[in-house]
Amino acid sequence: MALPRGRNPVSRIVDSKGAPSLRNGLIATASRNSQVSVLDAQSGQLIWSAEANAYPGAVLAFNAVIAVETDGTVVAYSAQTGETLWAQTGLKFRELSPPAVADTAIAVVDLEGYVHLLNPADGALMGRVRVSSAKGQVAPVMTADGLLIQTVDGTLSLVEWPR
Repeated sequence: MALPRGRNPVSRIVDSKGAPSLRNGLIATASRNSQVSVLDAQSGQLIWSAEANAYPGAVLAFNAVIAVETDGTVVAYSAQTGETLWAQTGLKFRELSPPAVADTAIAVVDLEGYVHLLNPADGALMGRVRVSSAKGQVAPVMTADGLLIQTVDGTLSLVEWPR
């Protein structure tokens, strides 16, 4: 899923730490120094790939693939074509967690423990709440009661979600 590029061994490192995302017969992956890709889940055939410096993963949701780039830009690609739908640059350099689906929003956690909610249609910031003073390193998890957030200082928080 990732091809090395660069002039020296360090720049050719390909890091694919984020878990793949599976939805509607598609698999999405993202890797550092390489690409965001979508495959057919049944055949394993590559449907599309886009050159990106995405880290630490991608999520399939809202008919899109949402990825966080290493600089903190959140990008949405069409799940079918790979065309860039939108890019949210307002969270640059905030060391974001992997993206997660939070009902009708995309959620990421930053280096200061803020949970940011993005509109999946255009990437606009819908709101944020601080759950800790520490970095969120893993993707938030949507539960029946709300959004579960874990930060590197060991804090586990539940942000209640209106239903």
